[in-house]
Amino acid sequence: MIGLTTSRDKLYNIINSRVDKMIDNGLIDEVKYFYDNKIYTKPLINGIGYKELYKYFNNEITLDEAVDKIKQHTRNYAKRQLSFMNTNQNIKWFNIDETDFESMFESVYSKILD
Repeated sequence: MIGLTTSRDKLYNIINSRVDKMIDNGLIDEVKYFYDNKIYTKPLINGIGYKELYKYFNNEITLDEAVDKIKQHTRNYAKRQLSFMNTNQNIKWFNIDETDFESMFESVYSKILD
């Protein structure tokens, strides 16, 4: 097994940017549809992004607080995933290097061929 990783700062910046893009691409409208239709299933209201926006629609937090919480909870989830994956000794980790993607790809590819 192989795993791709990067520095925590880079990962967190990627997560934060992705959440911003999800907001720009209509996440609020998507969640509002479910909220307005009184859909409160457990998987829905416990999902990252949904639970925070439901609190916003309930006037419990501001939109900025909801977005910040979505980012925070996503970063926490990513950290838990990495911690879990790090318990598997069979994973060969490769650091993602955007400046030398070709070299990184060749290293991963040679490991796959082993």
